[in-house]
Amino acid sequence: MRVQCSIPQRWVAHVTGKVEAFSSVATARNTLPKGKLIQAADLAFQRHDLTPLKPGYFFTPDTLIGAQVRRTITSQSVINSSHIKLPNLVNKGDSVIIIAQKNGMSIRTQGTALDAGLAGDQIRVVNNRSQKVIKAYIKKRGQVTVFY
Repeated sequence: MRVQCSIPQRWVAHVTGKVEAFSSVATARNTLPKGKLIQAADLAFQRHDLTPLKPGYFFTPDTLIGAQVRRTITSQSVINSSHIKLPNLVNKGDSVIIIAQKNGMSIRTQGTALDAGLAGDQIRVVNNRSQKVIKAYIKKRGQVTVFY
């Protein structure tokens, strides 16, 4: 890195340094076998340097609880998004609330999901009143949104 000053007398120096960013991230309290559904007791939060970690680590347990382990995670390892499979918020055949929004107004009705997905996924849904198939975005468990 180049450091310089021009007042009162101009000088330049080149220095080296190391950047470190520390935070508390989710780790496996014990070895978690492939296929296990993660519970709060499986998690520990430990302070780690984030700079060498791959993106996708977790700061809170919210997303991890209920997720399924894709491959064995050894004890004390930082849990990464590639290690887990998140549970669907909507499954095929689920009853959902359809919220249609336009210009600040919203209308709610019941529907049935024809596809499964996570938050933000677009799925097909049957409007139970009109029997029309629409495409909607999953907002949260049991709720989809359509924008007109």
